[in-house]
Amino acid sequence: MRVAPRPVRFVAKPDGKPRATFYLDQWVWIELSRVHYGKSESWRDGYEAVMSSVKQGTARFPLSFSHLKELGSTPDDASRGRLVDFMVGVWNANAIRPWPHMLDPEAENAVRIMMGQATIVLTDFVFGKGVVHLLGAEPTLVPKHADARPIPPETLEALGEMIMSPDLLSTFVKDPEQAKRLRTATESEKAYASRVRAGIYASPSHPDKKKRNDIDKARFMANVVGKALVGAMMKATPDPKALMDTYLSSGTRSRVS
Repeated sequence: MRVAPRPVRFVAKPDGKPRATFYLDQWVWIELSRVHYGKSESWRDGYEAVMSSVKQGTARFPLSFSHLKELGSTPDDASRGRLVDFMVGVWNANAIRPWPHMLDPEAENAVRIMMGQATIVLTDFVFGKGVVHLLGAEPTLVPKHADARPIPPETLEALGEMIMSPDLLSTFVKDPEQAKRLRTATESEKAYASRVRAGIYASPSHPDKKKRNDIDKARFMANVVGKALVGAMMKATPDPKALMDTYLSSGTRSRVS
């Protein structure tokens, strides 16, 4: 009986070279692009510094899912195209995994600290390559037939380069239909988040601003981080309550922020 070739997963990790990492908010990218296209000089020094570091390979400027959403939210095709062309020229496909994917591993590290254990270095998990990484995806080529022939290495290499290429972001964002779908999805996400937030914060707010901030943080921990933290504690020990009691009575609470 012939066995089909195994699925091929395309994963590109950072090259490991020591580089300074700078996360630029979308408004900064816009200001830099205005200098690039001769529409402004107010960010000239910043533009020159960024382009020099890119040319010398001394820094990386990763993009996140937030950048993708904000790019897609620009309704003007020409403006969106110019901006993404500039970003792709600087980007070099460095990407940050979506923050919801970080909840579980960060919670596990928090529990490790509570237990006095060494934490797991998450650098290679957080940083990766390509649009697929900032989407939190792992593109996988799965044979559909048992008699499928193995894909030649050179074909796999070409596919991998295409998937991880910075140009894929440009192709995706410049497509008016894809951009429209991205805008629609973003608007739906914002509407859902607003409904959830309204439910969480439906109770009367505290008159003291500091207390309101403390309450907001507590609600965030309970509703967003809490599930991941509880799951990590249950994974680490058969008695999470005893772990928490020991930690709270040990005087080391300041070690976990």
